[in-house]
Amino acid sequence: PDPMTLNQVYTMRGIVHTDDGGDPAVVLQAWSDALDQATRAGADAVRALGLANLADYHLRQCHPARALELAEQALPLARATRSLTAEGAARSNIGLAKIALGKVAEGRAEARAAITLDEQQGALAYAADGWLDLGRFLERAGDLPGAVAAFREHRRARDRLLRDETRKLLLEAQERQDAEQRARDIELLNRDNALKAEQVHQQSLALTLWSALGGCIVVSLGLLYQAFRRVRRANEALAHSNASLKRQSETDP
Repeated sequence: PDPMTLNQVYTMRGIVHTDDGGDPAVVLQAWSDALDQATRAGADAVRALGLANLADYHLRQCHPARALELAEQALPLARATRSLTAEGAARSNIGLAKIALGKVAEGRAEARAAITLDEQQGALAYAADGWLDLGRFLERAGDLPGAVAAFREHRRARDRLLRDETRKLLLEAQERQDAEQRARDIELLNRDNALKAEQVHQQSLALTLWSALGGCIVVSLGLLYQAFRRVRRANEALAHSNASLKRQSETDP
C-alpha cells in the first residue's frame, strides 16, 4: 500500500486503541507509524497532524516536556500548509503542556486561542472538549478559579451542542414528515388523475359505442327503407300485371 493509505490505517489504529483505553505501547507505536508514513509521503499537513496526535499521546501519559516539543514541531508545519485542524490541535497541546510545566498563564492563553480557532471553524465539539481539557489541567495546576471558569464554558458549549443537535434532529424529522406527506399527496393525486382518466376513457368508449350503434341504426333504417321500396314496387308491378290480365280476360271471347 502507498504511504498515505498506511498513514490512515495506523491513525485509525491509534484512535481505536486510545478510545478503548488500550495498551499505551500499542497506541504509541500506532501514532509513530502513522507519522513515519506521512513523512514518507511528503505530506506536511498530515505530518503536522501526526505530530500533534503524538504530542497529545505524551500529554495524556504525563510527559509534558515531550508533548511540548512535538507540538512545537507541528505548529509551523500546520501554519505553512494552512491546516487549521492541525494548528488547533498543536496550539491546544502547547497550552496544556505549558500549564503542566508550571507556565499557567502562558499555557492558558494558548489553550484558549486554540479553542477560539475551533469555534471559528464551527468545530464546536472540539471547542467543548478543549474547555474540558483546559479545566482539568488548570485544576491540577492549582488554578481553581480558572478551572471553574473553563468548566462553565464547557457546560455552556455542551448545552449549545445539545440544542443544535436537538434542533437538527427536529428539522430532519420535520423534513421526513413533509417528504412523506408530499409522497402521500402525490400518490393521492396520481390515483385521482388515474380515476379521472379512466372515467374519461369510459365516457369516450360509451360515446364511441353509442355512435357505432347510431350508425348501425341509420344503416338498418336505410336498408329497411330500400327493402320497403322494393316491396312496394313489386306490389305495384304485381297489381299492374293483375289488372292487365283482368282486362285481357274481359276482352277475350
